[in-house]
Amino acid sequence: MRGAGCTINDLWDRDIDAQVERTKNRPLVSGVISQKQAVGFLAAQLSLSLGILLQLNCYSIVLGASTLQGQVDPAVCIPLYTAAMAWTDKIDDSRIGIKSTALTRAYNTDGHHRGRLSHISGEQEEE
Repeated sequence: MRGAGCTINDLWDRDIDAQVERTKNRPLVSGVISQKQAVGFLAAQLSLSLGILLQLNCYSIVLGASTLQGQVDPAVCIPLYTAAMAWTDKIDDSRIGIKSTALTRAYNTDGHHRGRLSHISGEQEEE
């Protein structure tokens, strides 16, 4: 489902992604794949997700759904939220007029901060 969310985001934000240095070379934006191909890929991702969901027993489905109504675990959510702010490109946001939280709250998104968070998340920092 995470991949399907990324695909939907790329479909919705393709015009914005074309203006952002970090995202301008994504396959949909650069024309490597068409919008129709992206929608087909999304359908495949959602179909696979449904297939997995249908393999779960009722208890597993109820348990998973209960997390949607339950408490938020700050130990998980706060690092993820902070990481999202660190990967926001304030220069591009400002240039193309996006009112991002990173700009509004003046988060520190310099390279050192990104490096520490990429180490935590296991992602490789771009040179």
